[in-house]
Amino acid sequence: MVDRRSILAHPRRTVLIAAVLGVILASSSIYAYYRSLPSQRGPMVSVRSPPFELWLELSKTTFVLGENVSVKLGLKNVSNENITALWADYAIYYPPAYKDNVPPGKRALLDFLVFDENETKVFQLVTLRYFSVFYQTFAPGEELTFAFDWDMKNFLTYELVSKGTYSAMASSRDIGLGDYVSVRLDTQTLSFEIT
Repeated sequence: MVDRRSILAHPRRTVLIAAVLGVILASSSIYAYYRSLPSQRGPMVSVRSPPFELWLELSKTTFVLGENVSVKLGLKNVSNENITALWADYAIYYPPAYKDNVPPGKRALLDFLVFDENETKVFQLVTLRYFSVFYQTFAPGEELTFAFDWDMKNFLTYELVSKGTYSAMASSRDIGLGDYVSVRLDTQTLSFEIT
């Protein structure tokens, strides 16, 4: 049996316990609320041509000149079978200082392209290609994802692009599926602003 006089005899302790319980309850409620919200995703486009789905996602639709454009690309096996994909070439992606002496980067099998308002290509991820065969087997539902930041530099001049409206697209490039069969997926373009 609890002696009520002992709790009331220490008002500071009572206030401290009530405050701690209030903070825990408020924190739990806020956490539960934020967990119930849908995840924040940027603008996205995708194209499906079995056995694959290719998608492109940008972090947002408006960027400040000089800010990195965060990009995610993905290729997913949408069939019910294991699929072995063959690329005849690939690129090695380097972070924004790619023209300088940097350690080897990540293998880029998917391509990302950016066009200005005049539909002139100002960036292409896969430009310097290594002509070496690369295989990857995808289980049903398995996805190859690639994320990187574009530094807003023109891939030919290495200078910042100007302010304006741009469009981006993803390409799987040619993927061999065996027996002289290949597939190529290109998403529709996704518009974004540089201000």
